[in-house]
Amino acid sequence: MYLKDWIIAAFLCAVSSQKAEAEEPFVGYYGGIGIEHGSHSEGGLNMFSASVDGLGNVLVPHDDNALSILFGYTASRGDWIVGIEAQYAATDVNFGETACTAALPYPCADAFLLAKRENTLRIRGIAGQPVGDNFLLFATFGASVSQLSLQGLGVIGTNGSGASTERQRFLANPIYSYALGVSLGVGVEHRITDAFSLRGEVMAERIYLDTSSTARLRALQRRSTTDSVIQLNDDHIHFDNVSVALTAIYRF
Repeated sequence: MYLKDWIIAAFLCAVSSQKAEAEEPFVGYYGGIGIEHGSHSEGGLNMFSASVDGLGNVLVPHDDNALSILFGYTASRGDWIVGIEAQYAATDVNFGETACTAALPYPCADAFLLAKRENTLRIRGIAGQPVGDNFLLFATFGASVSQLSLQGLGVIGTNGSGASTERQRFLANPIYSYALGVSLGVGVEHRITDAFSLRGEVMAERIYLDTSSTARLRALQRRSTTDSVIQLNDDHIHFDNVSVALTAIYRF
């Protein structure tokens, strides 16, 4: 065989290999658009009297619907599909309270941040195993950053008869901050055509805010505690989010 024949054969072999890899399900570059529904709650923030008879955190969670877009890349590694993706979610959650959830006849009380969470960016790794040619069972894990605006502090309480009281203290100007977090998810992706698929995912996320680094908020707390309205036991505040998401995926 001449050198020219070897070159042609090697070229055809490389093209064939790339084509086979490109046709492998759930492999390659992709983008997607979806919607997620989450239940958000704040934690690590309590009055001294917040826990009554072991009730713990009694604040009502906040529901939110958010549009999201993502871009990523996955590759085949043996029986596994692994990759990385970036996701932006247009979160818009107001943390304010109108009630706490202790069962009567027990009283309840808790302090909370007057805050708003917006614009979340997540960078996540993804790993999964195909089930046949059309299903992928996967898990995700990664970091997130969210934009926060902090307006002040508040306290909500109910007595044994169910009557509710609330007091708030606002900052003169909002504090704009960014909070880092971690997320963990599990889900399934169903391939409809070679290019299009639908993904469903359940995700748990926690974002952290260090209030001790925010002098204005700490100063506001000190003024608030003089009349026993608000007590912050913890310097580290976190927000928890459990969400379900449905995303349409297109693979390039």
